[in-house]
Amino acid sequence: MHLRNIIHRDIKPQNILMTDQEALMVCIADLGLAVRSNDSRNISIKCGTPGYVDPEILNGKIFT
Repeated sequence: MHLRNIIHRDIKPQNILMTDQEALMVCIADLGLAVRSNDSRNISIKCGTPGYVDPEILNGKIFT
């Protein structure tokens, strides 16, 4: 996702799905809050599931 300049913004255990347990392959689900990293207007909006939001986001740091 980062290679495609997409920031998920709601990573939590419920959004990480195991697709192959033996090979430990996972899939990231629920892209409802995802934005492009170059979208300066939407990237600054604080969002995510309470309890899983990065402290950097709560403190207003913007990552690109």
